Amino acid sequence: MMKKNVFLCLLCTLAMSAALAGCGSQTEEVTSTPEQTTTTAPATETESTTTTEKATTKAAATTQVTAATEETETTETTETTETTDTTESSAATETEAPTTEEATEAPTEPSEDAQPTEPPTTEPTQPPASFTEADLVFTAGGSSLTVGQDAAGFVAAVPADSVESAPSCYGNGNDVNYYYTDYTLYIWDSNGTQLTYGIDITGGSLTTSKGIGIGASLADVENAYGTGYTVEGPDYVYTSGNSNLRFTISGDKVVCISYNYNL
Repeated sequence: MMKKNVFLCLLCTLAMSAALAGCGSQTEEVTSTPEQTTTTAPATETESTTTTEKATTKAAATTQVTAATEETETTETTETTETTDTTESSAATETEAPTTEEATEAPTEPSEDAQPTEPPTTEPTQPPASFTEADLVFTAGGSSLTVGQDAAGFVAAVPADSVESAPSCYGNGNDVNYYYTDYTLYIWDSNGTQLTYGIDITGGSLTTSKGIGIGASLADVENAYGTGYTVEGPDYVYTSGNSNLRFTISGDKVVCISYNYNL
């Protein structure tokens, strides 16, 4: 029994020794593996370093390219911005220019739609045409004469073309006619006074004091003297006191103008 135990103890000791021997071999293998790993490590480190350097160089190159690209893009952007600003500034100037012209021209060029406001005009009220004693004044040769007045001064200043005299039908004195180219004076010469009782205008450019001459129309006469006349056959007669102005009308035209004084 005791021998058996001793034998078992020996077996156990052998087994343990064997086990320990196996462990040492494995340890050497394990230890040698790190050596191989350690030996291989520098190559890996070198490759890693090379890779890193390449990566660094590539990154630097990429950075430079990127920077150059960004600089180029920045320059182009700046140029584009400046061009845009210049274009917008020019467009703004062109757009504003007409406004300045319009603002300058506005006071001198009114709008087509605008209607100028004109103050209401009041035509002077013309008094109605009428006949007065002043319309009985006759003028010729620079001298004037009114029927009912002495004609001595007129005939002395404006000599007649011819003179005709005859005894007066009024019983005393003479009736004297002074003939001129376009008119005739009828005078009653009595007691040294040459009283004018008639003047006839028969042609030429002679007119009344209101511009009515031979050839004027009845409407012209009415516009100058009104319609306060009486009609005696072909004659339209305007009267003031003992005197009158007579227009003989034929075919709507004045053919004779007579100044008359009733003796």
